[in-house]
Amino acid sequence: MTYNFLLTDGTPLVDLLPLESDGYVNRSVPRQVLDVDFGPGTNSFVVADDVTARFAAGFTFDVVNGPFLGPYIVAGAGSSYDSVLNLTTIPVTTAIVAQPVNIVDVTTGLNGVWEIEGPLNGDCVFYPGASFTVAGNSDGPSNGAYTVQSSVVSGSYSIFSVASGPGGVGTTWTLIGDETDFFNVGTPFKVSGGSNPGAGSYTTLSVALVGANTEVTVNESITGTANTTGVATISPAITRITVTGTIPGTAAADGTASTPPSIADTFYAAPTMLTNIAPNTWSIIWHVSAVTATKYVPGCPVLIKGNNIFPSMVMTIVSAVQNGGDADVTVTFKYVGTPTAPNATGAFVYPVAPIPYGYIQYTILPAATSLELVGRGSPAYNNSITWGQSLQDNDIHILENFANTTPPVAPLTGQMWYDTGTAAMFYFASTIYDVVGVSFAPDVWTIDGGDFTATFIAGVKFTVHSNMGIDGEYPTYPASMVFEVASSFFNGSETEITITATPDLSPPFTNVATAIPAEATTDGLLYVMTDWHQMATINDIQQLDVKQNVRLTTTAADGAIDLTSAPASFDSVVAVVGDRILIKYGSTANPGAPVVDGTDSIDNGIYVFDGVGNPMVRSADADGTPAGEVSAGMFMWVTEGVIHADQGWLLITDDPITLGVTPLTFALYATAPVSVPISSLTQADKNNSIDNADWEQVWNWELTNDPQIGLTVGETAASTGGISNQVLVSLGTAAGSTAKPLRVQLDTDITPQTIAAFGASTFIDGYDNVAGPGGNVSFTAGTGSTTGGYVYLITGDGGAGVGGDIQLIAGSGGTVT
Repeated sequence: MTYNFLLTDGTPLVDLLPLESDGYVNRSVPRQVLDVDFGPGTNSFVVADDVTARFAAGFTFDVVNGPFLGPYIVAGAGSSYDSVLNLTTIPVTTAIVAQPVNIVDVTTGLNGVWEIEGPLNGDCVFYPGASFTVAGNSDGPSNGAYTVQSSVVSGSYSIFSVASGPGGVGTTWTLIGDETDFFNVGTPFKVSGGSNPGAGSYTTLSVALVGANTEVTVNESITGTANTTGVATISPAITRITVTGTIPGTAAADGTASTPPSIADTFYAAPTMLTNIAPNTWSIIWHVSAVTATKYVPGCPVLIKGNNIFPSMVMTIVSAVQNGGDADVTVTFKYVGTPTAPNATGAFVYPVAPIPYGYIQYTILPAATSLELVGRGSPAYNNSITWGQSLQDNDIHILENFANTTPPVAPLTGQMWYDTGTAAMFYFASTIYDVVGVSFAPDVWTIDGGDFTATFIAGVKFTVHSNMGIDGEYPTYPASMVFEVASSFFNGSETEITITATPDLSPPFTNVATAIPAEATTDGLLYVMTDWHQMATINDIQQLDVKQNVRLTTTAADGAIDLTSAPASFDSVVAVVGDRILIKYGSTANPGAPVVDGTDSIDNGIYVFDGVGNPMVRSADADGTPAGEVSAGMFMWVTEGVIHADQGWLLITDDPITLGVTPLTFALYATAPVSVPISSLTQADKNNSIDNADWEQVWNWELTNDPQIGLTVGETAASTGGISNQVLVSLGTAAGSTAKPLRVQLDTDITPQTIAAFGASTFIDGYDNVAGPGGNVSFTAGTGSTTGGYVYLITGDGGAGVGGDIQLIAGSGGTVT
């Protein structure tokens, strides 16, 4: 809405764009019409959310981009809101009537045919017995009322053969069957699907029946690599309406035909009991009052409105039979679970109006606001308390409007959302795509606007909302379903997105659809689910490139992996579809040179397992899209495996990194700790270890060279009272030594005391000082490799002070882990 801002010093704020506007003119952002109520009684439009404050009695608005164009006025007491369905019903003062459609061809004579442009469900809208009016025909006598005998709408046609060329004579698509009735000079159509190089838009130059097939000559060129995969679809669709009676022989192929209105019929009895005919698919017989059964065309949608069980649901007609003056109509519908048998309330709305219904727009009106702008001349400007309070109050009012545990269903690019569940701020950075097509087996969504195959790659999640068919089938508005991309294809003008029937259901996407609902229609809006981006947090500032856990990683025994044909297991554990796998020993195509903890290979990285023998592809969070996604320091945790379970691995290759070009090296960074609390060691434990013959016990003031156990002692620096400031102890495997475990009992607090141990286990017990702080222990590993054994460090107990400290210092060439 428009806010009338005034600075507190009285200075007006000009050229302020209204918050409801489209950003260009003082018009609202279009709001999709989800349903239309044709009565009986007052006609109404239905939209999502509670917008009753806007649509008050007498308010004027427009419906655009749909069959019900024109201005409307809110009737009665104004709009009403259903909090259960999250719907606002807007009654209007005039009947809602679909706009007339253009006539594109005519066949004159008895039972003549009018051909009209659209709608997609034209055979349902122009049902047998329906009346319509032709107007604007250049042949005056041809204008007037007509009755439908039958109608048929164009569809998608299989390709029999193709002849490439520059366009014109000899450049043809040949379609299976006789479809010459639909293809006239100038008829536009599209070739799509099946990855056909000839996909694109064409215009009919001429048409001929060749044998049993239809040869369509086109104006445009056809590439030499074009093939017969895919289908040809007339776009926009054409409906051929055969009339009862005669069309004058002088009729012209112009003018318009009115659209038969939707009629809400009532029921004379409760429907016949439901029958489950397939998983989540039910049938029911509705008993409709005072109608002719022939009007209900099998395969067409019907809308059940106001019923006690089905307040608003689209169902599909199977058959209809006459029952005296009434009709018994069998329909099917989708329903998860077992629905309760409905009663005879509500209405049977048919035909369902052309979809989409359109969008509501209106001129923005001024409104009051709780926001304040503090100007220079205001008393609050120089008052830090009131000035700051005004700013904070404004921030709170803004934040109140977008905080929730789930993101908005239909966001706009640039919109922000505060996730109250995780206390994180997100912004939406995605393009909203218009759905212009849908097909089944395989299930494909088609979006308009160009080639978006680089965006819709395998594994990407996306959602479709404001789809009339889905909205009508599932009573929660606005409906939104999540799908996963299997592949995408650019047909020359549009992008076709094939969904996978086996999506990855890892959190947060645990409810991804495995198929497009049969009721889905060729409308709605589509956007990529992963385009909600978390804004900077303290963790982002630390620049940690932490990835989602991987389940398994490769081992030296696994070696290089054939990424075109995945093995069954990694690190001796059988993988399952969807597992994230860290490949760190390269591929059979690009093995790497041996280095510490793996190999450096251009094919290393995080991949997704898609079954034994199937290709493995890089995971979406580490495939280089966007650039910089794989960088030096990338870290992930391995959760399972015989060797590498509960380990953290780090990418130690320096930036810049180009996937497929830069060899990547991963190194072990961390392991899950396994420890015994010091508090669990009793004094008896200490005594036993000291007295046990398996240990060689020495005191620091007793340390001497002892070749029998490979003990070498050296003293350095100055000494006080005969005790060195530093004690060097080396326990090794000298010739003739037994390499017995060594326990060093430190009885004086000397800092530092350094113990260097080789070979066997070493137990170092700090000085117990009753009078003061406990003794410190400093352990320095000697040069070279330690072979076997453990080192136990116990600081001295403090009597009058705290216990001693422990320091671990690496020797030359060594590391502390």
